[in-house]
Amino acid sequence: MACLATMEVIIMKKKLGILCLIAVMLVTAVSCSAGGAKGGELDKAKKSAEAFFDALIKFDGPELKKYMAEADLKDFADDDLSEDMFADDEGFDFMTDVIKNTSIKFKSGEIKPEDKETQLTYEMTRSDMSAIFKELEDQAKNAGEDTMPSIDVKKIANKTLDLTIDMVKEKDEWKVTHADDLVMKIWGVDEIMEYVFANLGDEDLGNED
Repeated sequence: MACLATMEVIIMKKKLGILCLIAVMLVTAVSCSAGGAKGGELDKAKKSAEAFFDALIKFDGPELKKYMAEADLKDFADDDLSEDMFADDEGFDFMTDVIKNTSIKFKSGEIKPEDKETQLTYEMTRSDMSAIFKELEDQAKNAGEDTMPSIDVKKIANKTLDLTIDMVKEKDEWKVTHADDLVMKIWGVDEIMEYVFANLGDEDLGNED
């Protein structure tokens, strides 16, 4: 009887062990499945955002439009973006180098299964636009009227800042929305305007009474 009782205890322990193993496997499977789905949507959104960025710094308008939300397309033409777009603006041709030398690195983002919109945060590194315009201002003060300031972007320190990219899901694909604002942010237009209004007086801005 003692032996039988011992055998029953051993069998029960084995059954409990098997049940525990099955439970662990089920939990792991569910976790992996959920993680895979979440990671899949996030990967899709990241891929679209980064393809948009790559097309922008390569001045590829048609490619850029592939990753833009429908609502943004109406305000954008293929020829709005070209590598020589700054060539005709004497003194601003350096912007081509600034844009080409901009880079981004994924920082954070989360997408739930029911989400149709999300925001991705990237770490963006590009030339310090304030430093560039400070250099332009100094050159303008020290140069003659017929001398156009020039900038060597390689000599300008880089600046790292957070870049938020708004994404929207359209037909099972993630697209960049608020594209105009994003382009201006990547190009540093907000930083330029902030510097201008902080450092130039009314006379410099043409606001004479």
